Amino acid sequence: MISTLPIGDFSRATHLSVKTLRHYHEIGPLEPVDVDADTGYRRYATEQIVAAQIIRRFRDLDMPPQPMGRVSATVIPPAELATIVHPGPHAGIDRTYGALAAYVTRHALAVDGPIREYYLVGPSETRDESLWRTEVGWPIFETRPNRQ
Repeated sequence: MISTLPIGDFSRATHLSVKTLRHYHEIGPLEPVDVDADTGYRRYATEQIVAAQIIRRFRDLDMPPQPMGRVSATVIPPAELATIVHPGPHAGIDRTYGALAAYVTRHALAVDGPIREYYLVGPSETRDESLWRTEVGWPIFETRPNRQ
């Protein structure tokens, strides 16, 4: 069974307004998995959160929704990560990425794979951006003994 969220909860989880989610449903980049025929209430799968976050990032880059097309999420495989925590607002997070990239490169640890962001404290917990904490993870080769 698919785990779903009503549009309001999905809005809070993705930082996309309900109005924006309705608009994206109409034009196509992000459609709910279920729309109640009687009430019109929309429900989104929890698996759609990743796609919604990607769409939000595109929007932050001023990319119009039409070229976005349908965004599909892929399963990110587990990996060992080098991590760093970025304190405060997202402005300037590029310097945190740069510091982590420099460390991983300097120590020849990098492997192919997606970089990850985890919001330890973010907009859903507090509006005070100075309290936000974002953990950035960079995939590295296995440094622990293989536990089979």
